[in-house]
Amino acid sequence: MSNADYRAGRIGGGRTTAGWFVLGSPFLFGFGLLASMFFSFVARRAGPVVGWLCLLVVFVPLILVSFKRTTPAGRLRTALDIEPPPELRIHRIQQFDSFNDGICISGVCSAAPQLFQTLIASHSLKASDSAGILHQVMPDEPIPEDATAYASIELTIYYDADRSLLYFYRRRGGRHE
Repeated sequence: MSNADYRAGRIGGGRTTAGWFVLGSPFLFGFGLLASMFFSFVARRAGPVVGWLCLLVVFVPLILVSFKRTTPAGRLRTALDIEPPPELRIHRIQQFDSFNDGICISGVCSAAPQLFQTLIASHSLKASDSAGILHQVMPDEPIPEDATAYASIELTIYYDADRSLLYFYRRRGGRHE
């Protein structure tokens, strides 16, 4: 898993490695060894070309899917759990992975009021005073203290109609408070 701190215009897309990744590296080494043993077996039985083709058929799609899911648009899709409209522009996305607490994705994007209404309807969000969580995860964003956020167990959103900005926070997996 990887953390992300994407902001528009930043070089490298904001991908970083989770701190506990170092602890998992020995397990990745073991998994890589086991995976290579299978393709080595196929190569011995059917020939090296068939072994390499099997390896490519298995791992190229896996790499492409994982890359697509870790792009800013992919993380936005995971956070909002809907297909974002093409005119949407991402200003900021932060994702934090925890070893046993699931993932948290927060961000800001320019959006039309229709997307805000779609999110409320598709996630059964209710008006709430839980904008405090947005202040905690995005302290440098100008979210009003008395903002009316819409929330469910996993997703909290606030829409600033004056600036057409959607602020969101999603916590998936792990414990919910």
